[in-house]
Amino acid sequence: MARLKESGAIILAKVSTVNWYGNNGFDQHPIGATRNPYNLEFSPGGSSNGTGAAIAAWFAAVGIGTDTGGSVQIPSSYNSLVGIVATQGLVTRTGIVPRGPTQDRAGPMARSVFDAAATLGAIAGWDAEDLMTFEGIGHFPPKDLASHLKSPSLYGRKIGVLREMFTTGPLDPEVLSIFESVVQDLKSGGALVLDPVLVGTNLREATSSAISGTTHPYELVLSSNAYLERLGSDRPFKTIQDMLAAAGHENVHERYLKSMTLPSPDLSPDYLARFSLRSSLRKVVDNLMEEYQLDALILPYRTLPPPHGSLTQTPGDINTLTSVTGLPAVIMPGGYTKDKNLPIGIQFVGKSFDDINLIKVAHAFEAISKRRKPPMTTPALPGEIFSY
Repeated sequence: MARLKESGAIILAKVSTVNWYGNNGFDQHPIGATRNPYNLEFSPGGSSNGTGAAIAAWFAAVGIGTDTGGSVQIPSSYNSLVGIVATQGLVTRTGIVPRGPTQDRAGPMARSVFDAAATLGAIAGWDAEDLMTFEGIGHFPPKDLASHLKSPSLYGRKIGVLREMFTTGPLDPEVLSIFESVVQDLKSGGALVLDPVLVGTNLREATSSAISGTTHPYELVLSSNAYLERLGSDRPFKTIQDMLAAAGHENVHERYLKSMTLPSPDLSPDYLARFSLRSSLRKVVDNLMEEYQLDALILPYRTLPPPHGSLTQTPGDINTLTSVTGLPAVIMPGGYTKDKNLPIGIQFVGKSFDDINLIKVAHAFEAISKRRKPPMTTPALPGEIFSY
């Protein structure tokens, strides 16, 4: 927040999100549920859904989301936005309510690559309070990152289609059709598309929380208590255990109940294996891209936004590749379904610390495809004209 203000940003508001410890998304929410501006009967995603819906509805130019398992990328996909998660270590997490420091990231959400890149340039940088940013030294993007997005072009770009990460369930035919049209746009724009590129392992399964990919269950309680400690002695709850007991465990999501039973990370062979696998999978993807000299990988981020009241899709639709590995990603608007006007998000994935190159690819795709359209539920006010 401080870096945004120093760069000249005007902070309008903090927006609503889900009941972060609850079982039912917006249950017992003081101001009600956030809805998807493209279709009010469907979910805006989570958990940075207030940001996603607000930016899509033109309430502000840019917003910040926090991503542990997809909370920048999911609402960007469901609300037809550009969402960027930079390589882990390029943006500080100081002040963010943590879920798992190994995976937590903050990133911009906007209606254009230019706006998202300008925001990323403002917030990236080293922070003595966040040890993860030591990994970013030598890689931080320039403050004027957006000014590097000149003369967008896909000519000479090599892009791989990572079909190994497609959903294990039946992919909606309309989603697949939209994705194939995106691939055609890339080819028409001058990119060399390698389809498919194969890692040789089941990335979707290996990066899922059900198998081994995520580390945050072990970190959730300990990092939450460290955050609460920073609030001082007058805080209403001393620990997250106190907070969840006051809420009633029957109202608490099972992830928190399970986390309270897990051993400290330094005492858990399972945590060590998950942490090690995370690094290995990141190297696997980096090596694949290096071998084929790829500028980006692409895939549908998810299939369709679920109905209102649900935050997640079926297990086969989960995509936590970049959230688990810390690789950079840009979510781009891919198109909309015909009957229900549901946004389809496309994920561009890059190599570690190759963020600027990845953003340039996304910007070039945006320039040749022009796929985003504003939602009909929030038309311009009388006399309001934007040149965008």
